[in-house]
Amino acid sequence: MKSWRKARVVFLGIVLLTVSGPVLARPSGIDVIQAKEVVSGDKFATGQIITNEGTIKGDLIFGGQNISSTGTVEGDVIGAGQDISLPGKVLGNVRVGGATVHLAGQIGKNVTLFGAAISLAQSSVVDGSATVFGGSITLDGKIKGRTLIGPLFSAARSPSMARSRGALSSVGAMSYWVASSLATSMSTTSP
Repeated sequence: MKSWRKARVVFLGIVLLTVSGPVLARPSGIDVIQAKEVVSGDKFATGQIITNEGTIKGDLIFGGQNISSTGTVEGDVIGAGQDISLPGKVLGNVRVGGATVHLAGQIGKNVTLFGAAISLAQSSVVDGSATVFGGSITLDGKIKGRTLIGPLFSAARSPSMARSRGALSSVGAMSYWVASSLATSMSTTSP
């Protein structure tokens, strides 16, 4: 039961971090990890532009507009943004949602993706499973585990109902996914 309490606190923290991005971001709204830079531990980032060209020896947790990681993340990548591009290497899981999500690198574990346009380039390799919810989905890369693909928006009888129900079901699905992912990771890492 304690893990659910922790998961709720962490989930609310991520939501607040994502919503309050402009307030917490650096004045320029740009957060860049240079090519030879090494971040020991987790990296929490918010802003208009978030770029990782170096190495993060932990998780990358973000909320922003344009996110790109051409470097290495030794933990998980978790976050939300408008345009997310991950051509680099991720040793852990990728759990992201955005308008556009593009993977072109090596992912060491599982991916869970939400977006209007999702693509796994031919060069991408997912060593685990892939769970993908989106409007336009292109999976040209290699997925070694199981693949679950679903529509981002649910069908409804009228266009206005489709918009409202689709948005609510998408937000609900993403909230459930983040909370369950955090609960699972916290219960496996708690003593």
